[in-house]
Amino acid sequence: MRPITSQRTSSEKSELKYLGVCRGDPNNVDVPAATKKGVVVIRTPGRNANAVAELTIGMIFTVLRWIVEADDDIRAGRWVIDGRIRSSVILDAS
Repeated sequence: MRPITSQRTSSEKSELKYLGVCRGDPNNVDVPAATKKGVVVIRTPGRNANAVAELTIGMIFTVLRWIVEADDDIRAGRWVIDGRIRSSVILDAS
């Protein structure tokens, strides 16, 4: 994505009023230039925290259950249960 600079916000034709940044820090936005033009810069820190946690848990299951390797076998026409599928996972909460 190209940075939002003073040249992009100061166009005579620009009707830009709000600029939403979908990350914690608007590091690719020239906030002073946008503010000078009257453009409100809105940021959304933490908006994807739940999705990151869900992805992490999903990746843990993917590794523990050998999902990628099983997918490779199925796509290659093999249905092999050769000990790669772990029957249980013991999580010690102590």
